[in-house]
Amino acid sequence: MRKKSACLVALFMAALMLFSACGSKPADNGLEKINVSHHPYIHGLPTAVAIEQGFYEANGLEPEVTMYAGGAAQNEACATNAWDVGTTGMAGAVVGLIGYDMKVIGVSTSESATVDLWVRPDSPIAKIAGEVDGYADIKGNAETWKGTTVICQSASNCHLVLLATLEKMGLTADDIKMVDMNVAQCYPAFKSGEGDVVALWSPFGYQAEKEGWVKVSSAEALGLEFCNIILATDKAIAEKPEAVQAWLQTYQQGADYISAHKEDAAQWLYDFSMDEGITTTEENCKLDIENRPFPSVEEQKDMICNGKLQDLLLIFADFLRNQGNITDADYEKLASSECINTTFVENLK
Repeated sequence: MRKKSACLVALFMAALMLFSACGSKPADNGLEKINVSHHPYIHGLPTAVAIEQGFYEANGLEPEVTMYAGGAAQNEACATNAWDVGTTGMAGAVVGLIGYDMKVIGVSTSESATVDLWVRPDSPIAKIAGEVDGYADIKGNAETWKGTTVICQSASNCHLVLLATLEKMGLTADDIKMVDMNVAQCYPAFKSGEGDVVALWSPFGYQAEKEGWVKVSSAEALGLEFCNIILATDKAIAEKPEAVQAWLQTYQQGADYISAHKEDAAQWLYDFSMDEGITTTEENCKLDIENRPFPSVEEQKDMICNGKLQDLLLIFADFLRNQGNITDADYEKLASSECINTTFVENLK
């Protein structure tokens, strides 16, 4: 896939030059241009695969792809009409839907199996199991958790898992000391001896398991669901709905192709990650393909059209509201369902 990835970069550059020369007009090849935004992580992989497999061209599209480091930069770029469609995490989506002109049009990879809390093997928390009523996979109890120092990224799904874990034991954030760090910093900090508990997501949880650390809570243990979100800007929906529909179909084709070729997909993800400057391992990529599945068309429709995604977004929005990151008015905007457009998923084939 490295050779293919080099071709992918060439395609991106060609698209960029054509866009600069022709503006928003159709290219000479008759394909409609569409500006795509991703992060350099697994939810961007279907676009790379779709380009390599010719799905974009078959669906009449010519993509110009921009990779953003995170949701904040991607949201700000939306305000300048830099992109039409793309993917992001739940936190980026909630903030983006509130503050910018965009809509949810689908869902991407699941994150539920890869958001965890860890301790060292000699931690008192690791030695107690089964004392949190109704949550057999949460280790420890109120006594062993109280007063601990937890390394965790604030306003993230890791933070939500931490607070939900404390709540199940009758504790609050006031009963612990939280050290706020980016997840990529949390892992090395804990490994160097800082903190009593660390909150991690992929691929750092895989490394934690190799270190022999003990998982003491997780999104799965709490019954929480997380997923990445597919977005389109209001401008794109209004001005070129056919292209948005074709793009979602193309992205889904890429996702379905990954799901149907899991033995090869880990290598594709590894090459994609390395080409985008993200250091990883082939083993971690294999675990990501296994643990962070893409939804099928039927699962897309179930999530979007039956209100399931709305419920998940509101859980996360309520968490952000309680943390002071969004207001009651922001929450009500999300609760109104005006932020989700079901039309495009309904028309997926």
